[in-house]
Amino acid sequence: RVGNQCWMKENVRSEHYLDGTPIAKGTEMMEDTTYRYFPDNDSSKVATFGYLYNWKAAMNGAKATEANPSGVQGVCPEGWHVSTYSEWKRLSDALYSTTAGYNLKSEKLWEEHPHTDGKGNYYGFSAIPAGVRNAARQSVGIGTDAYIWTSREYDEERAYHAYLYYAWADLFIPEGPKNSAMSVRCVKNNGTS
Repeated sequence: RVGNQCWMKENVRSEHYLDGTPIAKGTEMMEDTTYRYFPDNDSSKVATFGYLYNWKAAMNGAKATEANPSGVQGVCPEGWHVSTYSEWKRLSDALYSTTAGYNLKSEKLWEEHPHTDGKGNYYGFSAIPAGVRNAARQSVGIGTDAYIWTSREYDEERAYHAYLYYAWADLFIPEGPKNSAMSVRCVKNNGTS
């Protein structure tokens, strides 16, 4: 719990939507088909890092929204929703934006960097560096980067995501290609733990 928001402490590992519909295991990078992928192309890493989802899978076909809360169930369990751009901004502001990334990172799994001790995990958020599966079908950034989808669209081909990097204390919210595969963190619908 940070401020008035209650966040999941782990990345989503769902293989099915709430109604039981399976989420296909992807091999190709497509934005018009729902897919989940292994982090670093390694099935043994799902237990630690969760699955990576393309944006369509994360959203389960829901329309993009800037509503807060999003109201987008997506891959989240009952009572939770896909995080919004605004929720990430509020989280960043609550954690003094220039050190928000430091405050959110887990104490383990991140590579060390000579210019920063890298992680504080003061709130138990435990952000982990699951990396990304990019549009070129390459898995990159495991150990150094965390990419987490939001429900907000940038344009037809891109959507916003939260981004943490092992050498920086900041939390960024850039846009990225929807056919990339990233982690998902959910927020509790009523904001209480």
